Amino acid sequence: MKHLKTYEMIGDKPQIGDYVICKSSMQDLLSKYINKFLTQTIGQCISKTGKHFLIKYEQIPKELKEFFHRIGEKDNHFYYFKKHEILQYSKNKKDLEIYIDANKYNL
Repeated sequence: MKHLKTYEMIGDKPQIGDYVICKSSMQDLLSKYINKFLTQTIGQCISKTGKHFLIKYEQIPKELKEFFHRIGEKDNHFYYFKKHEILQYSKNKKDLEIYIDANKYNL
C-alpha cells in the first residue's frame, strides 16, 4: 500500500508543474465555446504571479487561438486563471484524464 509522506501532501492550490482542468469565469456567449474546450483539455501550470496561474495548453483549435497568449516559437499557448477557475489539478495527468472521461459519460 502506498502512503503519502508529508512533503507529498496535496495543498489547496496547484503547484508549478501540476496538470489542471480549468473553466473561465467570463459570462459571454463566446465563453461557452472556450469553456467547452477548457473543461475537456488538460493544461499544465507553468508559473504563478500574484493571484493568477499561468496555464500552458497545446493543440488549440484555430478558432480559439486568438484568445490565448502565445509565448515563443512553438505551438504552445497560455492563459491566466485565478484559483477559483481551476476545477481540478493533479501531479498525475492520468488522474485528470479519468476525471474528463467521467464527466463526459456522466459517471
